[in-house]
Amino acid sequence: MYIAHGPISYITNELIQKKRISKLSTHEKTIVLILSILFGVLPDADLAILSMTNTPVFLHHNVLTHSLTLYFLLWLFLVIFFEILKKLLNKEGRKTLNDNLIKVIHHSFLIGTVSHLLADSLFSSLSLFY
Repeated sequence: MYIAHGPISYITNELIQKKRISKLSTHEKTIVLILSILFGVLPDADLAILSMTNTPVFLHHNVLTHSLTLYFLLWLFLVIFFEILKKLLNKEGRKTLNDNLIKVIHHSFLIGTVSHLLADSLFSSLSLFY
């Protein structure tokens, strides 16, 4: 299932945000493709951490990285980060990092992480609110 999370996230993101993504340039679409795959795999980052501990990796669905609470907090951080970044960028930087691209990235983060958690919940129990 680990390998399937990236494509699930990408396909779900494309279906949900079809209109917004169609307005992006080819370069921006590539960025969204890469980010949506990374966001879909992000909850399984705990596998690398757990492999360095004595905790069995099959218990990775019961740690904080498989919690909606964590991703909601990370999403809020992402929103604040982009707001600060937009204020720090010059005119050309703001043109490159336009509002439509930022919205697509925000939604891609939520879609990717939630699709991962939903796919995992089909096959195992999760502590969604930790």
